[in-house]
Amino acid sequence: MLLYLLYIVNLQVRLDKSVAFQLYLRDTLKSKKWPWLNRKNANISTTTLKIIRSKYNSEWLNNQKDISISFQKLEGLTESIKNETILNLISNFTKINWKVKKILVFPAICVGGAVFKRKIFLSFEEDYFNYYLSMLIHELIHFNTDSDFQKIHRELKFPNDSNEITTVLLTNKLLVFLNKSVIKKHAMQKFSIDQYKELAGHIKALNRIGKVNNDFKKLILAVDLYLSNHKYKGYYKKYGL
Repeated sequence: MLLYLLYIVNLQVRLDKSVAFQLYLRDTLKSKKWPWLNRKNANISTTTLKIIRSKYNSEWLNNQKDISISFQKLEGLTESIKNETILNLISNFTKINWKVKKILVFPAICVGGAVFKRKIFLSFEEDYFNYYLSMLIHELIHFNTDSDFQKIHRELKFPNDSNEITTVLLTNKLLVFLNKSVIKKHAMQKFSIDQYKELAGHIKALNRIGKVNNDFKKLILAVDLYLSNHKYKGYYKKYGL
């Protein structure tokens, strides 16, 4: 198999309250416009920076134990897997070279995971611990494909929906490959509950599309074409994305 990797990428986990605040601030300011960012018990009704930072400091302090456990689990994950192999596989599946030498991963106060300001953030909440590998692969694929996605963004009718669906399909494709060689099977990636409702009746067809398209660009174009031809209303599109 041809390797699409320019050089070895160093994957590191960091614990940094200030860096994690960048995502918290983004999510807080966008939470009314983007409902999927609403966190349980957040109750943030103001956009005053001073109050947001105060609430963040309090939430960070109150969750020190889980944040520490999250950091340890992510650190253990990146140490236990062969990072170069995972990154090589991602590049092979997307057919896109890595353009960075280092990727930093941070535990954060967020919903699920996100790529923001060229960093990866994963939620510290215990409910996500069993899904850390699939979540990490998912965000790494976003990281790897972002520049290519931006190039074809305007060609797509449902750019963000198609990008998210494509990333889930590629994540599961890679997990299926990994599961063939391990005893303990890794959990498959699932669509978010709200997005899943929008995709009801299309999951099997999208999975078939994922099996026959072998790189990111071909797959996202095929996904977008399918959505366009099947009167898909769009999940992210209705929020102006």
